[in-house]
Amino acid sequence: LFLDRFPPQIELDDQGPDPLSGVEFKDIVVESLYMRTHSASVHIGLQSVLGRKVALSVLEEDLARRGETRERFLERARAAARLNFPGIAAGIDIGEIEDRPCYVFELPEGHSLEEFVALRGPMPPKSAVAVVLHAGEVLAQCHRHGVFSGSLAPEQVFVGAGLRPTLLAV
Repeated sequence: LFLDRFPPQIELDDQGPDPLSGVEFKDIVVESLYMRTHSASVHIGLQSVLGRKVALSVLEEDLARRGETRERFLERARAAARLNFPGIAAGIDIGEIEDRPCYVFELPEGHSLEEFVALRGPMPPKSAVAVVLHAGEVLAQCHRHGVFSGSLAPEQVFVGAGLRPTLLAV
């Protein structure tokens, strides 16, 4: 039996308070910080018109001032938003929050792999192999479209019903 929909009750280590909490982007209000990557912070927001949770990847402030980095972030966001296949979080919008580029995408059902393991313990080997193989297939598809640049962390892999992973293209 899978746990209910995100957001989880687990705090990720060292995330600290969310400086963007309460900031609005169109019909989305930023609620909390989910994770940080090397170049962006990922936040959970509420899209009020549709009453759903979404994820927002926002380029770090110091990097947003660099034209080349800013454009590369937007190019990757556009490429990610064009992806349309099972196992990748669908893109919703691109814009700016406080003069920083922002990419909004769906927040998948289930829990991140990190949360899943913390809450349920290790997966049986056969299930773990199935999740990793499917995630690898999705990651290969993303690479073919130039979306993922380097690493994939457990908090970027969501595990839902049937142990079908969904990747966040952040």
